[in-house]
Amino acid sequence: PEGFPAIIRFSRNGQLLLTGGGLGGKSGKVVLWDIKTGDRIATLGNEVDQVLAADLSADQQFVALGGPNKLVKIYATKNGKLVASIKKHTDWVTAIAYSPDGKYLASADRSGGIQVWEGSTGKEFNSLPGHKAPVTGLAFMPGVLASSSEDGKIALWDVKEAKEIRSWAAHAGGAAWVDFTPDGKLASAGRDKIAKAWDQTGNALGKTEPFADIALRAGLSNDRVIAGDWTGMVRVTNFAGKELAQLSLNPPVLADRIAETNKRIADQQSALSSLQQQFAAGTEKVNAERAAAEARKKADADGLAAAKAATPAAETKLAEAKAELEKLTKERDAADESGRPAAQQRLEAQQGVIAAAQTEVTKAAEGLKKKLAETDAAKDAGSKLTAQIAELTKKLEAHNAELQRLQQALGQQKAGTPAFNEVNAKVTTRAAEVTQTQTALTAARKQAGQLPSDAEDALAKTKAALDDTSKQLGDARTQLGRWKLAQLFQVVHVSKQSLAQKKTAFEDLVATLKDALQPIERIKADIAAAEKAATENAAKLPEKEKLYAEAQAAATPANQAVGAAEAAVAEREKALKTTIDTVTQETAAKPDQLRKQLAAQEAEVAKAREARGTKKEGTPEYAEADKLVQDKKAEIAATTAALEAAKKAPKPAESEPAKAALAELTKARETLDKTRAGAREATDKVSVAERELKKAKGAAEQATKQLADLQAKQPEVIKAAEAAKSEAERALPIAEKEFATAKAQAEKTRAEYETAKGARSASIATP
Repeated sequence: PEGFPAIIRFSRNGQLLLTGGGLGGKSGKVVLWDIKTGDRIATLGNEVDQVLAADLSADQQFVALGGPNKLVKIYATKNGKLVASIKKHTDWVTAIAYSPDGKYLASADRSGGIQVWEGSTGKEFNSLPGHKAPVTGLAFMPGVLASSSEDGKIALWDVKEAKEIRSWAAHAGGAAWVDFTPDGKLASAGRDKIAKAWDQTGNALGKTEPFADIALRAGLSNDRVIAGDWTGMVRVTNFAGKELAQLSLNPPVLADRIAETNKRIADQQSALSSLQQQFAAGTEKVNAERAAAEARKKADADGLAAAKAATPAAETKLAEAKAELEKLTKERDAADESGRPAAQQRLEAQQGVIAAAQTEVTKAAEGLKKKLAETDAAKDAGSKLTAQIAELTKKLEAHNAELQRLQQALGQQKAGTPAFNEVNAKVTTRAAEVTQTQTALTAARKQAGQLPSDAEDALAKTKAALDDTSKQLGDARTQLGRWKLAQLFQVVHVSKQSLAQKKTAFEDLVATLKDALQPIERIKADIAAAEKAATENAAKLPEKEKLYAEAQAAATPANQAVGAAEAAVAEREKALKTTIDTVTQETAAKPDQLRKQLAAQEAEVAKAREARGTKKEGTPEYAEADKLVQDKKAEIAATTAALEAAKKAPKPAESEPAKAALAELTKARETLDKTRAGAREATDKVSVAERELKKAKGAAEQATKQLADLQAKQPEVIKAAEAAKSEAERALPIAEKEFATAKAQAEKTRAEYETAKGARSASIATP
């Protein structure tokens, strides 16, 4: 992927590799690779930001990924299409994992939330309580989900019931990773710079020594922890924390690997030759020792047998000599005087033979006695050696038991104390005794023939070294074949890239040649279009000028009418103001007049009452005076009513004269609005006509300029197009030849690779 890969996940069957991330790149993607061939199978996703988490389903049908966009996206591997986009998380998605059976998909975020989905549909299954800090890792066993978090905890969850099974504090400062092993153990790493191994109850099985920086990832292999930190160091450690190896993250290139392997093969071949010579010499020495031992054994057996057979043979010879003596004695006794001396001489000679035979019998008896004594001594020495071996074995067992007891006692003492030093001295002494006894026992067993001799030991060691070197040489040759095959595959890859480049170059030249003269056709078409536009735009100018003149002519009376309408409105406004002022004065003066009139009438009625008071009731004078009073009272009532009516009179602006004047003003204003609208319409027509005229002039000028530019440019375009065509015609045969060569080379290297691959597979399959 573009940028740094933040994700590396193997499929469960070990056939595919999932990588992704895009850290530092422009986009985030994940890529599926075929591990055997190194071929890219699919590229999935195109996030605007990096991918922080991803996993491949167990059936390899789906890839789920997530990151800063807070979405969980599921893609189909067969066609790369987006199957589901799940929006549930409220923060960055930091961890994703499929269950081994593909039934569940779990995702977690930076806020500590964990969601479980149906693996096949992406539908929500349940939510887990989660952590109090970002979740850094998720891992599945059947039915169980493990999670790690920056809160330092590792938690195990029952996925179906959405319940926490157990949790424990795993790493101070935060846990950065958790993963299950096939046998159910867990591996974790954290900010405490340590990687750890756990069982499912939270018991620690082992841990590494602290790294130089934060421990980021960890895995288990049997009783080994393989872990790496932020600096890129990767260690292999046993559960006791002892470092067994460091892994190189920058392996040498193939050429260096091949050179190093060739040197190793040469060194091993040299060592193998030396070992073969040593083995031959050792075999010869062992065979000589064995032959000498067999010869000694045979000589002893033959000597004993000869000694045993010598006495009967000597005795038989003696008996035969004695019988011959008796015969000779009889012959002497029977001989006459002339033959007696010779017979006597033979008899005496035979007596010498008997004496020699007697000596031989004695010597044979003594030899047998000596051989029997030697045999008895050898048996006695063997019995003593057997007893010595038994005694040394018993003594060694006692020394070992005592040494073990002392070591246990030493473990109970505090280092540096007198008691510790005393016990430690005893441990040292007893250990020396164990070594001494073991050496004596080994020597005795070798002497007894229970152990191989020194020569046989040396031969066995030489044979082991020879076998190991032969195996290493075979492994190196196998590895050399693999590196050479990889190098050949690299050549295949490079040749494929070269073929693609040559093909593209060839196809580009074909397209260039095909389209080389198109710029000439295009500029001719552009010139024709420019000529047409220039002609048409020039033809439109008189009409646009006429329309502009007509619009100006129509705008003048319209503007004059507006002036007249504005004067009429001003006149009507003045008349309305005069009317309102007059009505206002009249309306304001009438109540004062009525109040004065009422005051005068009240004074008159008072005088009439006084006059009536001077008259006698019932008299005509009184009646006349009373009538005068009542008349005055009627006048007062009429004046009072008039005063009240004057107080309630309408406002001047609402009076009838004012209303009539306002109606005239409204009519004048309506006329003004109409004349103004007409004037605006006429003015707008002038503006439109002016713009159209200006536009037409600009278009005509532009068309004329464009035509001139195109006509000036035409020779250059023709020259460049013809040059491009000529260059393409020149380069095309070369590119075609290079393409054909690259194709042949690609096919050749591929065939060589397949042949080498087949040969290597056959050699590996051959026992």
